[in-house]
Amino acid sequence: LASYFETGFDRWQDGGDDCARVRSNRSYEGNYSIMLRNNSGVESSMTSPSLKVVGYNKLTLDFYFDGRNIDRAKEFAVYYQNGQRWQKLAEFESGKDFSGRNFFHASVTVLSNNFPANTRFRIQSEA
Repeated sequence: LASYFETGFDRWQDGGDDCARVRSNRSYEGNYSIMLRNNSGVESSMTSPSLKVVGYNKLTLDFYFDGRNIDRAKEFAVYYQNGQRWQKLAEFESGKDFSGRNFFHASVTVLSNNFPANTRFRIQSEA
């Protein structure tokens, strides 16, 4: 599942008021990207569609982000829905995991012998 956000959210769910699809010359590819801000829980997130991954034992969420407006010691996180609850897989903290006004590549992998039918990922600002 590849998403470029040129015509919308590409089946990802907009979390709320602190998530927006924006036109920018700072998008990694194309003209649009998703901006997450603040620390208002789901309102500051974007959630993938349910993924059809029955039979797989490894999933990787691979993405690029621009860290230029994330204050030092502020972070965002990647979550995974394991069928019943959300589980935090990774945190990315400004000044520790990335810094500056560049694009960064991130990759988060989760392993399971039995992925549920409603497997989803969420990227959430916690800044």
